[in-house]
Amino acid sequence: MTQEKVLKRLEEVIRKYQDLAEQELIARWNAWIGDTSTTEVHEVVGALLARQTTLATQFAGAPSTWNGHMAPLVIRSMVDAHISLLWIFQKPDERANKFIAYGLGQEKLALEHLKVAVKERGEDPDKDPGVKAHEAWINSQRFTFLTEVNVGSWSGSDTRKMADEAGCLELYRRSYLPYSFATHNMWNHVSKYNLRQCDNPLHRYHRVPSSPQMSFELEYIHGAASYLKRTFDAFDSYAKVVVSVEPAVEVLLSGFQKIQESIDPDDKAPAVVGAG
Repeated sequence: MTQEKVLKRLEEVIRKYQDLAEQELIARWNAWIGDTSTTEVHEVVGALLARQTTLATQFAGAPSTWNGHMAPLVIRSMVDAHISLLWIFQKPDERANKFIAYGLGQEKLALEHLKVAVKERGEDPDKDPGVKAHEAWINSQRFTFLTEVNVGSWSGSDTRKMADEAGCLELYRRSYLPYSFATHNMWNHVSKYNLRQCDNPLHRYHRVPSSPQMSFELEYIHGAASYLKRTFDAFDSYAKVVVSVEPAVEVLLSGFQKIQESIDPDDKAPAVVGAG
């Protein structure tokens, strides 16, 4: 199989995975039978489930990001969302409201900064369309003057403690921390990925800046798909729902395997399955 055919088959597998992931989300939402008077819980849980689906499917559609430069940024966000969701599940009413209140407070803070910037341009904030849009969005949920700004964390706790309380401390240690190295541009990431050794012995072989292009690694897309499944499974347990949609992650892995098996060892096309 030529490289062109391999890439075409890969694109087909990814598209099917994306479609199934969306179907899984919708099926779970439609199957969730709960007290609809708790609007905040439904909206927060639904939003975080949809966020996980968006991150996983958008990431799947961009193979050029399946590398050590970019993948940790997406997957760390997925792990963070997963921990937040599990923590909310323990006290849904109280914690969903905290989640919303913090987000609205941050939006109000951003609004105030925007007003200052508009004034510095010598314009009237009350007439600025951006200011009006921000205020309208906040007021559609809670009037601006009633919104408090919290400069701490939304949960009142750090992520490690949240993970511990939610029973997923091992996930925090194994995934959240390592992926945070890339997210925060820490030395133990940038020194590995953005430096190379100088070839000049007179320079004592010091390391110099480098921005290398990297080929995609399937372990990253497998990881993202697995985290989406993990979040779906956690929701199923919390909401006590059963859906009949074929798991998207299984279709993804099966598709990769079939592509690998169809590649002639003598072909020059790159291997598709090698990690995961």
